[in-house]
Amino acid sequence: MRKIVICLLLQVFIAMIIYSGCKLSIEDDELETAVTPDVKASGTVINVFLAKTNIQASYINVYRRKAGTDDSVNIGLLFPANVEPVNFTYTFCDELVIKDQNYQYSARYCINGKYIYSGWSSSVKSNESTYTNEDELKYTIASGGQFTYSASANTLTFSADVNEPAKPSAGYFTAKLGVLSKQTSNVYDINNLVTSNKIAEDSTIQLATLLPASLFDTPLTIAGIVGQREEKAGSKTKYVHWTEPLVLKIDGKAPAAKQITISSGSGSGYDYSRNVIVVVE
Repeated sequence: MRKIVICLLLQVFIAMIIYSGCKLSIEDDELETAVTPDVKASGTVINVFLAKTNIQASYINVYRRKAGTDDSVNIGLLFPANVEPVNFTYTFCDELVIKDQNYQYSARYCINGKYIYSGWSSSVKSNESTYTNEDELKYTIASGGQFTYSASANTLTFSADVNEPAKPSAGYFTAKLGVLSKQTSNVYDINNLVTSNKIAEDSTIQLATLLPASLFDTPLTIAGIVGQREEKAGSKTKYVHWTEPLVLKIDGKAPAAKQITISSGSGSGYDYSRNVIVVVE
């Protein structure tokens, strides 16, 4: 009789574990499949609709790629206000789209310090966009322009002028430097270098001053220069928009092949993680 009771208790305990495991698995599945964005062209822009998850996200990154390609770019993120109803949908407005170009969108939710990725949306294009030249929507540099790195001074120096995005308008974006380490990916403000709508040749980025101490003594990859614009939906959700990056070689080498290490200093950014770094020849 005692053996039967023990056996029954063991079966109940195993059943509880299996039930609990299944419950967690279902919740995780719901979370992962709920975030694939819906998309819709509206006039000159493309709206990306992001569903609120059943667990509050700290922030949500939005990625874009040309339909049929694998190269994606981080175009921004939003910080939920934590007051939205359960069935709420966030709307990220992508205004930096080229006329008649087909795009797809994906999202990355940061939840409890972990990332959850969505699938890619259906293809969408804006027939009414007024933009036809991608270079007008990002920072540009003359052919052959690059960074010169000084390990002793912890600096990056521009070998040529870097021009602000010509559209939507001059001064529309704030210049940021994307920096990647093994643990983090952030952008840092270099807008103090901008004068007369450009970063002048021989301008220097003081990395030991710009970057936080947590990035010292670890290999870093310079992801490029992006334009950033922030907006807030009333007093609620905060939206951050990024241009496509201007990726510069460092001493003639691609960023991934020319990692840098800062030895000491201090400095602070938003989570900017581009999927793939592409060098613009």
